[in-house]
Amino acid sequence: MVKADKDINTYNCSLCNEVINDVKYHISDGEHIFCNAKCSNNWHSEKNEDYVNTHYPLFDEGLYTEVVHQDGERAIRILKGTYKDVIYQYGKINFVPRETSETPTIDFERAVRSCPEDLKESISDDEQFNQLMGNILIELLANQGLEELKNGI
Repeated sequence: MVKADKDINTYNCSLCNEVINDVKYHISDGEHIFCNAKCSNNWHSEKNEDYVNTHYPLFDEGLYTEVVHQDGERAIRILKGTYKDVIYQYGKINFVPRETSETPTIDFERAVRSCPEDLKESISDDEQFNQLMGNILIELLANQGLEELKNGI
């Protein structure tokens, strides 16, 4: 982080060097700050290409895949493990506001479209399955965000 003036809390943008009085855009460690969203996006896409192109999978390749129904609806199919062959869809997704001490939470609706016979009675109340769906959702959202950042959206 580059300070412009030691006596006044002003800083310089890490990309264009413009003086900043009120820092709104920065990377998580605070080392780089930006005067606006455009500089932040440009820094991430031009100056730090390796950062933008990184894919951070939560799961081993092959745990799940996206499937598309003939009518165009998309769903997730689990390919291995306890929930192999379960197919489900996400509905409405909400990011639950949190207090500073709480863990961030995502609330989501989902619909199981296909399920092996031995799981039909328990899948609706299965906490481990709900956690798995939440973790997959986080991975999908993170990867979508990386793609949008990379494409300047």
